[in-house]
Amino acid sequence: MTALFASCSPSVQPTSASSPLSSPTPSITQSPNPSITQSPTPSITQSPNPPITQSPNPSITQSPNPPITQSPNPSITQSPNHSIPPICSPLRNHPLEQLPSLVSWSFLPAPPDRHYGLDLGHWALGDEESSLYDPVQAVMDGRVAGVVLDRPPSGHMILIETPYERLPAALIEAVSIPQGFSVYHEYAHLADPPDLAIGQAVACGEYLNRVGLTGWTVAPHLHLETRYGPPGFTFEAMAYYTGDATPVEMAAYETWFLSGQYQAFDPMILLSLTLSQP
Repeated sequence: MTALFASCSPSVQPTSASSPLSSPTPSITQSPNPSITQSPTPSITQSPNPPITQSPNPSITQSPNPPITQSPNPSITQSPNHSIPPICSPLRNHPLEQLPSLVSWSFLPAPPDRHYGLDLGHWALGDEESSLYDPVQAVMDGRVAGVVLDRPPSGHMILIETPYERLPAALIEAVSIPQGFSVYHEYAHLADPPDLAIGQAVACGEYLNRVGLTGWTVAPHLHLETRYGPPGFTFEAMAYYTGDATPVEMAAYETWFLSGQYQAFDPMILLSLTLSQP
């Protein structure tokens, strides 16, 4: 505005000296007005508005929403339900609905019993038929996390880990499994030395071994144990604190049974999920 008045000042003085009083009036009233009322107005009312009202809004309301509302949901609420294979009976010759009648020793973690698994065997029926050599199979998809070759108390044993994203949502809720934790399922007192390798993938219903009499047992049965805990636990040897147990065997036993990192829960909760579905 200062520059404008400076440019008008020289033109006013000559006009005042050489012309009548009506001559300066057009230059004072018409010339300044277009530049004052028209020129500043477009730049003040139109130019600032687009970057304030339009530019920030798309980045604030649209960009943050997809990663907040869409990205976390599949991993938390949908992933445990998506493409989950059916839960399988650990005994190939017996469907899930028959398992309650085969329980010879239930899950009893409180003293004095402290039985952290589920024993399944024919002798629970009171008949003459034996469970010896019945085929044993995986109850869920997973990978082999541990193998034991006839060491107390489990005898021949296989441990399988199922990661969090492959767990049924109903199991996560029923047992209150923390996000990211795996479920481990143990198959003990098997008849044959395990021929599986650590890290090997197994599928639900895949043959693992046979019911046996190895370890601390007096009758053929399958000891099925389920625990949840941090992922990635593996061992190639485990044994109770006997005179011939190695430090490596005892360390694995302590981590699995005594450390509190891996919490046991009733395997029947897992095996009953399919039966409870409509």
